[in-house]
Parts: sequence; C-alpha cells; structure tokens
Amino acid sequence: PGLGPRKAAAAMRELQTRATNVDTAVMTREALKPIFGTNVWHNAAGFIRLVYPEAADELREPPGLEGARIHPESYERAKKMCFDATTSEDTEETPEAMDE
Repeated sequence: PGLGPRKAAAAMRELQTRATNVDTAVMTREALKPIFGTNVWHNAAGFIRLVYPEAADELREPPGLEGARIHPESYERAKKMCFDATTSEDTEETPEAMDE
C-alpha cells in the first residue's frame, strides 16, 4: 500500500481540516498514523517533513528530527549517533543526556 494521488488528496483535506484547530493540528509524524493507516504511514513517514508556519516577529526553533528525513522508528538510533559524535567517551549515555 502506497500513498497515491487519492490517498494523498484525502490526507491533505484531513490535515487542512485539523490545522484550523490548535487542539487537533498534527504536530508530529507519529500523529499522522491514524490519518494514513499503519502500512502507508510506515512507508511514507520518512519522506514527510513537517514545517510549521512562522510568525514574522518570532524566532523560529530548529525542527529537530521531525524536520529531518529520518523515519520516526529510527529516532533513537539517530539520537545515539549524534550523541556519540558530539560527546567524549567518558560521558555517560543516559536518556536525559541524549535529549540535550
């Protein structure tokens, strides 16, 4: 199962509808799973980037892993790679240290 034109159009309509309400807006790729379904989400999630609108007078935060072309199932591995590349070997590898 892929993300063809019909599924993509239906997903865009759903995302636009949800975007009108702050409480239902999709903020993570994981939140796309109920919209796409498990199989389509698994195949498409690594190729989807979430870009949030910015206000002209606000500083924009980097998008983190949600803005990267990394599949959500690989986030922990990506964090570990970044942690290993930026810390010395004496640094203890804890979840808190990896999230910094």
